[in-house]
Amino acid sequence: MKCLNPKRYIKPQKAVKILKEHGQEVSYEQAELILDFMYKFGQLAIDIYVPKDEKGDENRTL
Repeated sequence: MKCLNPKRYIKPQKAVKILKEHGQEVSYEQAELILDFMYKFGQLAIDIYVPKDEKGDENRTL
C-alpha cells in the first residue's frame, strides 16, 4: 500500500511500534490504513475549522 503523502511525520513502522507499546498488535498494512484514516480525518477537521479567504487560502492567525 502506498502512502498518500510521502512527507508524513509518522511512518507505518513507527505506528506499529507505538501501538505495540500500548498493547495493540497491528500489521504494517493495518498501520498504513490507520495512518491514512488519521491524516484524512485531520485534514477534514482543518477544512471545517480553519476559515479560508476569497482566494481559497487558509486564513490562519496563529
